[in-house]
Amino acid sequence: MKSLGKQFDKEGKEVCEGRTPLVAVGTTDMHSQTQQHQEGTLDKVVQFIKVDKWANDLVIPNVFPDVKKLADISGVTMGEALEVARQSNADALKSNNRFNACFTLPEVNEYHLGELMYLLAMSVAYEGELLNVDAFNQPGVEAYKRIMGPKLQELKASKG
Repeated sequence: MKSLGKQFDKEGKEVCEGRTPLVAVGTTDMHSQTQQHQEGTLDKVVQFIKVDKWANDLVIPNVFPDVKKLADISGVTMGEALEVARQSNADALKSNNRFNACFTLPEVNEYHLGELMYLLAMSVAYEGELLNVDAFNQPGVEAYKRIMGPKLQELKASKG
């Protein structure tokens, strides 16, 4: 986000570019954002991360047999349930011509997370080139630091 959010391109032309990444973990976050993704402004690519093999994939127990919706999903693993939710969300987005992509990790470990982080870091560098912005400077970050420094000095001076 900080690498691509730029007011000016490399030639100094005002462009106000950059995507705004949002993180959603599991179905609770997915539910809170789905309406915007499904029917909101057509300016998003929803990127999913799928995990093929979970280390400790717990089976959903039938703790509340009288609650039909909960009893209906008992006996499947959390990984299976999350994959059905991910695929259903992707299918719904596709049905409304919404962009989405899926990154698949064979399992969650240092190696595969490193691969994903490298891919995403490289995608920022390439996107910066496509947008004609410098993805490796952060003038917007420096703006608040220039304001904060003197304010902290004033605060320190007032204490003593």
